Amino acid sequence: QLETDRRQLSLLYFDDYTLDLNQYAGPHVERWLDASERFLPELLWPNNSADDQAYYWKLVVEGHRRLTTPLYVMALTLIALAAILAGEFNRRGHHRRIMAAAGVATVVQLVALGISNLAVKFPPLIPLLYVIPVALCIAAGYVLERGRPRRAAAAASAAALAEAA
Repeated sequence: QLETDRRQLSLLYFDDYTLDLNQYAGPHVERWLDASERFLPELLWPNNSADDQAYYWKLVVEGHRRLTTPLYVMALTLIALAAILAGEFNRRGHHRRIMAAAGVATVVQLVALGISNLAVKFPPLIPLLYVIPVALCIAAGYVLERGRPRRAAAAASAAALAEAA
């Protein structure tokens, strides 16, 4: 602080920098952890507490959803690859196939979200969380494999044209 009348700087020194905040804290209370705050084993095998039993299927479905997320990543990647690589080569672009793949990916995400919400109320739907991405991977692999002979034929014809020139 600067004293203007004496034009002297006044300094304040602290010998102790700690503050005791415990006087303001209430009693420590354990709160119930939501599904998004738990680890995978806690989701798949909830405790026997009243809150866990009340939200049992919500916790279990969240655990299975976490397990299937990488499968959906693979499925959506294969859908994108199938859209780009399976068709014929066109210099003007692949916009129709890309838009179709984006539409399929959107529908897949909506169906996955719907099934995970329905599985909370009807638990026999839980296996569908696994079946959908695996089936999509198989279907996208089939589309990619089916388009392979066309790519090989196109490559052979391009090689023949290069030799002729």
